[in-house]
Amino acid sequence: MDEVIYADVLVALNIYVTFALLSLTGIICRKKRSASRIIAASVISGFYSLIILLPDSGQTVTAITRIPFALIVVIIGFSLTSKRD
Repeated sequence: MDEVIYADVLVALNIYVTFALLSLTGIICRKKRSASRIIAASVISGFYSLIILLPDSGQTVTAITRIPFALIVVIIGFSLTSKRD
């Protein structure tokens, strides 16, 4: 039996989960955050989740892109003003 992955459900679920994680991270770290920045970061992260639908790109490509992309999402979600942030 073939598995079916619905892209819209994948993106929507990832947006919600990323929004919750970024919001909780901001609360725990007592970091100033704006809803619009967190929403933007969540939407970008949601569309990044579509990478799993690419034809067998291999684990190397996924591993190489995952860390820089996570940093981009955090930078977009929170306004980082110093190296300490």
